[in-house]
Amino acid sequence: MRDQRVAKAQPSPVLPAHCTVVIGLPCTRPGFEHSVRTSDNAYARQYPGGWDQYCVQWLTPMNQFARAAQSLGVKLVPEASAATLKASFHRPDLAVLVLLSHWSAHAVEMAGGFASVADLVDMVPDRFDGVLDLCICHPDGLAAALVREKPACLVRFKPRKVSPLWWLHYFEGLFRMLASGKFTYVQAYELINLELAERMTKNGLRKLTA
Repeated sequence: MRDQRVAKAQPSPVLPAHCTVVIGLPCTRPGFEHSVRTSDNAYARQYPGGWDQYCVQWLTPMNQFARAAQSLGVKLVPEASAATLKASFHRPDLAVLVLLSHWSAHAVEMAGGFASVADLVDMVPDRFDGVLDLCICHPDGLAAALVREKPACLVRFKPRKVSPLWWLHYFEGLFRMLASGKFTYVQAYELINLELAERMTKNGLRKLTA
């Protein structure tokens, strides 16, 4: 299963320590309440049960993922503002930046408000030649602008709706694969895609034969 992206391969293996995951979604109660109060399009508004439902269905799995990723050496930036995202590109050893957030009305949710496509493109340094992984539903416009304006980097994205919870599962497997020191990021996400597809096929077959 191949994603739409620039076909560019990294020349050497990438370790989890060279990866940063920036999460633009609320990760604290004050952040959740501010998001609900200030935006009708906020991700938090998808939880009609409020903070308690958000904690059970999103925050608890996210914290479990955070502990696993950090134990492998991944730098995690929760509840990141637009300014924090911009600063995250300036790690000297950065090979991969994963942006996990919510897309609405041609903008990406960050702590403190939504960032426009133009703002996000401006945040990426022209010299950044690593991977920018957009874990956002339907980010086609942002991806196209990044490919056009920031040709040095590899832009990865899925042109459809994907649950943030699925991304957590996906990236825990991907980072564990990178921890072996054997794979580039491109190789690892190709392999994890195949692995997950095989699991879904087997699960589907079990349901059909049960």
